[in-house]
Amino acid sequence: MTAAVTVLTIFAAVPAVGFVVTYARVRWWRSLVGRGVMIQAAGLMLLVGMGVLRVFFGTDYAWREALLLVVYTAISVGLWAMFLALLSVRHDQRERLLRDGITKPKP
Repeated sequence: MTAAVTVLTIFAAVPAVGFVVTYARVRWWRSLVGRGVMIQAAGLMLLVGMGVLRVFFGTDYAWREALLLVVYTAISVGLWAMFLALLSVRHDQRERLLRDGITKPKP
């Protein structure tokens, strides 16, 4: 089982890094969704990176606790940004539908 986890951890690192590097080349900072995706992807990349560090160094390496704090903060911020963006898009869509008379307001 440990060998499978090791292989999957290293296997996951490639697309995690690849996504962040590729996405960094677009204007992701211009929208809340873009920022949320980038922050969450970077957090996930760091989390997978910590798994890779564990493979090579075990669980006792310098700055591990601080890195965990950064990783979970990034993932949390990214998730909140994406959630707020979703609520904003849903609100805007509902307002458009109401304005255009396609739907009726809820009583």
